[in-house]
Amino acid sequence: MKKIFCLGLLILFVISLATPAAMANNLSTFESFDNEIVVTDEIITKISLGWAASTNPGLELHIDNIIPFHEVDGSKRGYVASYYSMRGEPFGYIILDFFSENIIEEYVIEKGALGIAETIAQNAQVDDYSKKINKNDAALYRTLPFQYVVSIKDDMEKNHDTRAIYGFDGEISQKEFSTLAEALEPRITRASTSTPTTAKVNHWGDVIIDSVPSIGYTLVQLAVLTPMSTPITEMSTISTVGRYACAVQALTNIANSKSMYSNNSFSDTYYLLWNASSTTFLPGQTVYGSTPRNRIGAALVTLGTSVGRTVTYSTSTSPTFNTFSSAVSASKPSVLTGTVTLQDNTLSAHTVFVTGFVVLSNGSATFNFIRIADGWGNNHRYINWANADLYERQSDIFTIG
Repeated sequence: MKKIFCLGLLILFVISLATPAAMANNLSTFESFDNEIVVTDEIITKISLGWAASTNPGLELHIDNIIPFHEVDGSKRGYVASYYSMRGEPFGYIILDFFSENIIEEYVIEKGALGIAETIAQNAQVDDYSKKINKNDAALYRTLPFQYVVSIKDDMEKNHDTRAIYGFDGEISQKEFSTLAEALEPRITRASTSTPTTAKVNHWGDVIIDSVPSIGYTLVQLAVLTPMSTPITEMSTISTVGRYACAVQALTNIANSKSMYSNNSFSDTYYLLWNASSTTFLPGQTVYGSTPRNRIGAALVTLGTSVGRTVTYSTSTSPTFNTFSSAVSASKPSVLTGTVTLQDNTLSAHTVFVTGFVVLSNGSATFNFIRIADGWGNNHRYINWANADLYERQSDIFTIG
């Protein structure tokens, strides 16, 4: 029986959208050579602030902590920028992948939300991480489904460039990181060929594009599940019950949103779902667990029966964006499991609670984002659905009476 496991995740929220035409008109002159444009901080800032103006009109933000964004094998994809209010409050982040058709890989725009690199470093308990998240000393790497790690210069006081690598749960050795990169080679190859663009990286490490992308987007459709409680974080779960599995976390977040706690207790609910889903601890682990994919839906049915609620579900092994947008529109909670096949043909996966969606258009193309909650933080995060094509997918859609 194939099982899934996960490391963690982060999240976001959006309310309304508009087209910042005036902002687009400011995209005039940039550093260019032979009709090729170098992606500079100015371009990153204008795209990021233009996106924020489209999704949250009237909200004044500024950009800081721009760092490189890489594939796990080290190939550069773009940049990550953190949002801050004009008063200096953290307000989320945006990931720009210039080798992707849509460029916007994902984002968070929400008061109090740290940048993704800052969130990983904070949870990994990196000393003075806020001083180390900058273009020269940090970089973000895409790894497992919907997950990332951050590399940070190990000692900023010495003249060397030793890097430490951190996942959401702590430091990762160079050997573990290299092994992960090798294991993910099939997904890396797929990412490099699935959405070919004209972007490239020169020998100085600059991202080169042939034109500055449009930053004006308008809302086509937006929906979120209501009522929606604040997502429960991985850290609070481990502190309370001493264990964590992403599928169990997703189901517990659904139970919380639907007032379906066993004995009105978070702990009792988590333990029940852990057992009902046949989740077991990973080899050598006493905290993190893995869950058979074919037990995810049945576990919530068991919880529903125990609390006197009727729960039914349907599973698809080839869900589309419409699968989840239709579920949200019908007020049905759902979970998405993204699975990647590793080099040795084993699987690694991550399960998230889908809490909403948004559809945007720039006039010539339409782009779809799903809104998820999974445990990396107590925010909600919008992920470009095109990125889901990098993974095998399963959906479990629930009807709760």
